[in-house]
Amino acid sequence: MRRAALVFFALVATVLVSLSTGSPALADFSPVDWFEGADGFERAVEEARSGNKPLLVYFRTDWCPYCRQFEDSLLASEEVEIYLDKLVRVTINPEAGREEAQLASAYGVRGYPALFLHPPGPAEPRTIRRTTSQNGQLRLQTPVEFVQTLARAAHE
Repeated sequence: MRRAALVFFALVATVLVSLSTGSPALADFSPVDWFEGADGFERAVEEARSGNKPLLVYFRTDWCPYCRQFEDSLLASEEVEIYLDKLVRVTINPEAGREEAQLASAYGVRGYPALFLHPPGPAEPRTIRRTTSQNGQLRLQTPVEFVQTLARAAHE
């Protein structure tokens, strides 16, 4: 019990220090050229359908450290940004409202970040993993590996 309390307080202290030192807060994620929320999801689906483009759906929360790692290490990389220009993209925070929570439930989201790619046409969405196994350990994919994962899911 004492160890769990120490870990909790260490985590809280880390977050408070990062916020007080000017590091971006987890709520600062504001990707350019992404639709947002349930309303954005509807517009993104229509754009993907009319343009016959793949649709990337990204479920995240403001407090999620894995989301921040994914955003900083992969989404912000030049290779991934270039590839994402080919896709219609929407980000959804299930904690933002009832419709967003319903979308997360419809996709079966159980944790964050959660990513799904809808290839063009009537194909089912594919779950996108941001990690890979190496020597029996999970690690974040490199930007090149992540682009390859997206391209395979998009049938390229």
